[in-house]
Amino acid sequence: MKIKAGDIFQIETQSGIKAFAQVLVSEISLYICIFPPQDAGEDSIPEDLGTPLFIGWTQDAFFFHGRWKILGNCDVPEGIRTHIFSVSQEGKKYIADFRGKFLCEADPSLKDLPPLQFSLSPIGYVRALESYMSGALEERFERILYQNVRPQTHWCEDAPNTAPKRNYSSRLH
Repeated sequence: MKIKAGDIFQIETQSGIKAFAQVLVSEISLYICIFPPQDAGEDSIPEDLGTPLFIGWTQDAFFFHGRWKILGNCDVPEGIRTHIFSVSQEGKKYIADFRGKFLCEADPSLKDLPPLQFSLSPIGYVRALESYMSGALEERFERILYQNVRPQTHWCEDAPNTAPKRNYSSRLH
């Protein structure tokens, strides 16, 4: 099974709540967004999925075990905000995009640096949806809540781009 960017799938909680989701990036891991639950016919995809509810990195296990079934594929929507992470290297802190590309050196006086890069297991997203729909989102899921994803300009608008280029080739030998 080849999972591609743009693939639309449906997740279901143990209590029967169903929500559509989309693969935004398909690499070694998957960067996905989950949309608020909405009614749709069996295996049909609504015209408008709405604004994402959750977003983040995960793995492909639920696809291969048949719990997440690909229903179709469409273009990844433009303008979806993605996570910004902090990275420490050689005693300095940097701001990196969701793929790990350095954007700028972090201002050491900032107290609200973005989190270190993380991923959540597929069952974590199912539990996050269940928690959200209960009306009391567990604190551990707040970092994947789409409304909490801030644009990079929050940290990099006035910072010079002094971030070093990453060189992975030395790790391949």
